[in-house]
Amino acid sequence: MAFRMFCRLVLVVFAAITLSGGSVHAQGTDWVPAALSDSLGSEIDVAQRDAYHLLPDIKGFVSARFLTKPGPAYRLEYIYQTPSGLARSSSRRITSTAWELTRTHVALVEAGQRRSVMPLPPSQSESELQYRLALKFAAAGRYDVSRALVSDLIAGSPGAPAANDAATVEADIMRLSQTRRALFLPGGLLDQSGRTDVMVFSGYYGLWAGIAIPVCLNAQESEWYALGLLTGAPGALLLTSRLTRDAELGRGRASVITLGGHLGTWQGLGWGGLSGWDGRGVTAAGLVGGLAGITGATLWTKSVYISEGRGSLMGSSMNWGAWYGLTVGVVAGLEDDNLLRAALLGSDVLVVTTGIAARNVHMSRGRVRLISLMGLVGTVAGFGLDILLRVKDGKAVMAIAGLGGAGGLFMGARMTRDYDAGKDVASAWPDHPRTTWSLSPNFTLAADPGSPNRVIPMAGFQLRF
Repeated sequence: MAFRMFCRLVLVVFAAITLSGGSVHAQGTDWVPAALSDSLGSEIDVAQRDAYHLLPDIKGFVSARFLTKPGPAYRLEYIYQTPSGLARSSSRRITSTAWELTRTHVALVEAGQRRSVMPLPPSQSESELQYRLALKFAAAGRYDVSRALVSDLIAGSPGAPAANDAATVEADIMRLSQTRRALFLPGGLLDQSGRTDVMVFSGYYGLWAGIAIPVCLNAQESEWYALGLLTGAPGALLLTSRLTRDAELGRGRASVITLGGHLGTWQGLGWGGLSGWDGRGVTAAGLVGGLAGITGATLWTKSVYISEGRGSLMGSSMNWGAWYGLTVGVVAGLEDDNLLRAALLGSDVLVVTTGIAARNVHMSRGRVRLISLMGLVGTVAGFGLDILLRVKDGKAVMAIAGLGGAGGLFMGARMTRDYDAGKDVASAWPDHPRTTWSLSPNFTLAADPGSPNRVIPMAGFQLRF
């Protein structure tokens, strides 16, 4: 009975930690209403939501209002009805890009509404009808069709009043046809592109936890292991599916949460083994380390935006850090436990370094995987060269393989430099301008708490990232 309760508790805590972060509630009292347009205002009801084709992600929509504050920052507060009939409220942050794109969409919808009540000019009825049809498709969020109609109108009826009007909105329609972040699109309010990644990770972690928990409890009967195998993965998957329905889970955030679990488990097992603990202790260290890694990654990604490229690079850096830590250790003459220690530290150092250096990387996960593949190919080629050259010295063998991997990574980055051309690989950049990390000296004078008339000089370095 105690084991069952503990097993359920671990699964619940794991799912809650991993998948928390549904709605974002902004703090402060300086939020003021923000209007999408002069006629629409800052509050919308069901009829207006349907007319403008807004917020399709919100099920049971009742009403919503938009708020803003200097920065700029934007926020949506909305009321929805649950399947049981209860009215609930929630709020979400909106990026500046999504806000401006939505305002552009609203302006086009209202242009179509005004155009539809105007009388048709007899001499230009065909071009006018085509322009109105383009605006009608725009109002429904079908900018792929609207773009084709506008382009055909401009090319086929040059000089016509409708074609001239279409030319003034062509750039807006083109931009809206290429975005995924405006609030008339499913997923525009909520990025769940990484939800599948988190579900797959939770399933594997559930398998691991289902085996690790009986080991930690020193269970002797096979029934406890059977129970873990039967309930670990299904329980984690069911909880994941339920708790991620309204969670903000982009690919970047999912990569970092997954990395937190893998890195924490690897570090826990490794350092537990180096500490001389028995099997139960090492397994417990791996389980606790994984949960700690998930917790830290989840808390960090709540307040820090992680792009797809940054998350993917950080995820791959754990394995490369361990490999190069091991390689450097062998070349340096380390042995036994010191080699494992070098691999553990290598993972930590490269993950942290990559997290800082890749802050502004705009890269797809596919390109990261190709670069890593080229690194693996280079490493294998290095070992092949060792065999051809009949290298006998272990240090030289590892050094050549390490150089081959580094060369492969470099060639992979060079060969795939145009891989992401024309792709939208970051679905939601943060509102603030992107900056690089910097290290600078810092000197301040602080008041002495024990003597108000006295100041204390403080000097050091300031790291911004």
